[in-house]
Amino acid sequence: MAHLQLSAVAAGGRPAAAAGGRSDEMEDVALLDSYDEEMGALPGPGGGGDGQEEDAEAHVRVTGMTCSACTSAVEAAVSAHRGVRRVAVSLLQNRAHVVFDPALAKVEDIIEAIEDAGFEAEIIPDSAVSQPKSQKTLSAQFRIGGMTCANCVNSVEGILKKLPGVKGAVVALATSLGEVEYVPSAISKDEIVQAIEDAGFEAAFLQSSEQDKILLGLTGLHTERDVEVLHDILKKTDGLRQFDVNTVLSEVEIVFDPEAVGLRSIVDTIEMGSNGRLKAHVQNPYTRGASNDAQEASKMLNLLRSSLFLSVSFILTSFFCSSPKKT
Repeated sequence: MAHLQLSAVAAGGRPAAAAGGRSDEMEDVALLDSYDEEMGALPGPGGGGDGQEEDAEAHVRVTGMTCSACTSAVEAAVSAHRGVRRVAVSLLQNRAHVVFDPALAKVEDIIEAIEDAGFEAEIIPDSAVSQPKSQKTLSAQFRIGGMTCANCVNSVEGILKKLPGVKGAVVALATSLGEVEYVPSAISKDEIVQAIEDAGFEAAFLQSSEQDKILLGLTGLHTERDVEVLHDILKKTDGLRQFDVNTVLSEVEIVFDPEAVGLRSIVDTIEMGSNGRLKAHVQNPYTRGASNDAQEASKMLNLLRSSLFLSVSFILTSFFCSSPKKT
């Protein structure tokens, strides 16, 4: 397999000569593993020692490149334009980084040059290039068994802190608990448990700092005994933070830890724990609000009808009572 290496294009539009006297048939245009590495390898605007302090840069998304010849074509087309200082193209990232003199070239000229070469091109906003995405972190507790001394604690902490996605870890020997701050998009709680067990200790996930709220409608909640059964089921369910049962509306509002228990698991637990007498379903709060509004409107309409009936009855009674009697 040919080794592919992306070479920065000089101002003249020709790639630097490959080391080792390679023949022209050998591919030395590269597939970059990371666009960030490519960006770091290139001088920024105004740099490069060419005395230009007013250079601008453009990040372009290039669509349609399939091989190293495509990247060479894009580089050649852009670098041939007057005013372009440097060009670097990433096939894997489908991006091009161009440094140019704004007095001699415009972004539109770069886009046109790429499109004339047979590819699609569009400018990438600066925010999409320079601003990293914020990563959500969670704090979770794990029960760790098998630790007997401070060396065990240090060993577990060291293992946890080396895991990708783990921001920090604190382990307590007295309570056999460990608290880990981690990025759930990079590592899961199960992977953390597995890492602890691979080190020779027992581990179990307990709870996290994450919480969610759900409103469940209930079918079969008729008596006090049904309410007691529901309370017992929810109290024994791991991962539930708190719950509030509304017997009038046959609903229960639950705050739970989604890392410890899922919504489907809660619904199934209620049904199995009650031997099928209670059934739960997700209640849409907007639907409930609309239903409540409809009930209120119906009540108001009934009151209006009753009031109208009484008013008409009173008027008729008054009319007949006040009529003169014939002698």
